[in-house]
Amino acid sequence: MGRRHTSVPLAPSLAAMWLCTLIPALATAASLTLEREPLVLGRVESVGVTLRVAEPPGTEGLPLHLSVNVGSFGEVSRLEPGVYHALYSPPATRFPQVALIAAWRETGPDAPIDFLRIPLYGSTRIDTVAPPGSEVRVAVGTTEFGPVQVNARGQASVPVDVPPGVPEAVILIKERSGTTLRRTATVQVPAYNRLTVALVPHAVLANGEDWVRVEVLYDSTTAVPAQRISLVPSEGQATLVRTDPGRFVFKYIAPAGSLSREVSFQVSVEGDAAARGQAVVSLGVPPPAEVVLRPPTRPLLCDGRSWAPVEVRVYDTRRLGLPHQHLEVMANGRLLKEIDYKGAGLYEARLVAPASYPENGLVRLTATVILPNGQGLSTTANYQVLPVPLPSTLVGQVSPQPVLADGKSKAAITLDVRDKGGLSLKGAQLIALASHGTA
Repeated sequence: MGRRHTSVPLAPSLAAMWLCTLIPALATAASLTLEREPLVLGRVESVGVTLRVAEPPGTEGLPLHLSVNVGSFGEVSRLEPGVYHALYSPPATRFPQVALIAAWRETGPDAPIDFLRIPLYGSTRIDTVAPPGSEVRVAVGTTEFGPVQVNARGQASVPVDVPPGVPEAVILIKERSGTTLRRTATVQVPAYNRLTVALVPHAVLANGEDWVRVEVLYDSTTAVPAQRISLVPSEGQATLVRTDPGRFVFKYIAPAGSLSREVSFQVSVEGDAAARGQAVVSLGVPPPAEVVLRPPTRPLLCDGRSWAPVEVRVYDTRRLGLPHQHLEVMANGRLLKEIDYKGAGLYEARLVAPASYPENGLVRLTATVILPNGQGLSTTANYQVLPVPLPSTLVGQVSPQPVLADGKSKAAITLDVRDKGGLSLKGAQLIALASHGTA
């Protein structure tokens, strides 16, 4: 059996696998699937992608953001808790490559960012010369293509699909005599962008305190020193704070008092001219467009001491959370003074239970964002409180009536005990005393 080595450049065509794999140091166990496979450029222009990500309580209304190095994503829609759908359009290039996807929600500079991979197949034809009448097969990885019969001129061309990361294809030639020849063809892949960038949050104040986290994912078969990764902001400096295999995390604080409306970040890799990425953070907070109020999940007792958090979220037009808002929260017309900002547009007000039971146990909550022009953007919600389990009224009934005073007759006494809300009070401990006879 003979052996020959050739070099095969990839011709235009592309396919994509249906299932992603994860890179090291993922934030959560995210995954994605494609609706169909393989994806070959020229046959399929786009494919539906279903993404599954963790969805902690309170993040249901936050949009899922996607960033990708090659190709592009359309609008992302939420199907159910933790499940999203988007259309992915592969790149115009047709050689093997990997789509590196960043997925995240806006929950502040420490928001989890998931990185996912879609292997993209390239399609080409492998030409070979062999004795006429021979059969040619080509093995690419674990997949075999062919057979194709060699024509009278001693030529054969076998169409193949090539996944990323496969260095060579094996050409198997079976001659009429039964002899099998083995040759190899090197898979040559042009340079492409192997870098994806994600940034959180999307907007900060230039106050010298608010900070931005920029994560860079670089796909390489060998370890990449951090010194090769360059992240340059349009003003100020970014600091490298952490590195994981193929993953680089930067921290950026905008210069205090900056008059710029935004800061752009240019990312590159020394020695890889094709690796390029960029991201933008807005300086200054956009105006609020929506206020969402969530009452406490459990009712309070009207004891004047118990308390529970009232959650208020403030969003802009893109439904991204806004910090630094002038927020007022009222409970039955009473201003709640303690409000803490938790990040990602979430504010938490401290609601102390009223000392007296309100009418029907109803507390009307109002959250208002005071705009720069003095007007307010408001929303309301109702919250039910419970009366303290103390007796307020006691009604007794004796049966039968009258009772004979013969020292032997008995009577049943029924007591109806109710709390301040007029509700029956169960489990009340009562002491019965009789002015005459025994109880």
